Amino acid sequence: MEVAFYNNADYEQFLFSGREKYNFQFNKTNKEFEYFILITEDLPLYTNQFYNKKYLEKLGNLFKKEIKITNSKVKLEPWCMPLNISSEVTSKKTALHYNKERLNVNDLEIIQNTDNLKPNYYYILDGELSGRGHYLYPQDEKKITNLLQQGHSLISEPKRDRFLDISTLFLNEDEFVVYENIIDEKCQYKGTVIKELSEEDWYPDYIRELTKIHEYYKELKINYPFSVDSYFYYENGKSKIKYLSEVNARKTMGWMAYWLHKRFNSSQSIFLISTHELSHNKLVQLNPQGRLFNCYFAFNLNSNDINDIRAEL
Repeated sequence: MEVAFYNNADYEQFLFSGREKYNFQFNKTNKEFEYFILITEDLPLYTNQFYNKKYLEKLGNLFKKEIKITNSKVKLEPWCMPLNISSEVTSKKTALHYNKERLNVNDLEIIQNTDNLKPNYYYILDGELSGRGHYLYPQDEKKITNLLQQGHSLISEPKRDRFLDISTLFLNEDEFVVYENIIDEKCQYKGTVIKELSEEDWYPDYIRELTKIHEYYKELKINYPFSVDSYFYYENGKSKIKYLSEVNARKTMGWMAYWLHKRFNSSQSIFLISTHELSHNKLVQLNPQGRLFNCYFAFNLNSNDINDIRAEL
């Protein structure tokens, strides 16, 4: 029987929804970036969407491959996230407990009511993607209050003076890559920069801690690939690092950025998503028309190229 991939990007939300059974649907979350399957896989994409012939030809020429689509009844395989993963592995509460018990980070709490909401704290909802679900008090007081009244528990975390976001992508037990993520003031993902980071002063200590985090999540039976988000911040004039911000037990935007980086054997690369169009002449647009997010990639860049492209965001 023919096999095809479907993009179950909403599966993490399902894990925290209280529903017992996952039923795949062609909803906005799943459809937005399903074309990543066209780019990265040899098996067909299972979809009910129409793709323009010129767009498919563009992808075929760019990636030198046959682009396959099906809407027939075939054997379906999830692409974004395995269906046997547990909510414990993906939960931000698991990361919170690791921070408290193993890294002595004591300014994180699980909040279940509005009694002690603190200014300049984020209140974070489990199961959201790419930085969504971060609500800042008091600016987002109404949303925070509504979620708590609906029975959701939130994780509180102080808003920090972040200056560098990084992520470590574990491809298997032995192979990993560290890259920089670009986020906005609401902690929402905007892009990834892949360049050599192993010569940075912070790298050896960082890798030692990430190795421990890797081992911990292996014991929880996490599937590969997965990534660990971290960030650097200033506190009282000193640089500090949050080793474990969250774990993404799925194919992430960073995974896609690294796949493209390797595909083009790039030295330095940038991968971006944006609600507006970008115009730098080295950017290749990957998305079809009609998507909420425009998606771009550029490879074999120098530092000036990267700075110029980032300035367009």
